Amino acid sequence: MPARTDSDKSKYTGYLASALKDWQDPATKIVGSLTHGVVANNAFGSEIDTALAIFVNSRDSAGFATAVAKAYAATK
Repeated sequence: MPARTDSDKSKYTGYLASALKDWQDPATKIVGSLTHGVVANNAFGSEIDTALAIFVNSRDSAGFATAVAKAYAATK
C-alpha cells in the first residue's frame, strides 16, 4: 500500500491492486490490530497471547475461551 494518496495506481497489480482498491473504498470497514494494541490494551493482548500459546499445545478450546474471558474481565 502506498503511503501517499497520489501514487500511480497502475503500478499495483494482483493482490496489491485489490488491497489498494479496498483500502480506498469508503464502504470498507478497517478494523484495528490486536498485535499493535488497537483493539485491546497491551496487558489484555499479552494474556490473549499466553492463552493462545497454551491452546496451540493443548488444543483445549474451552480452556482458551475461559482464559480469554477471564483476561477480559480483569481489564474491566
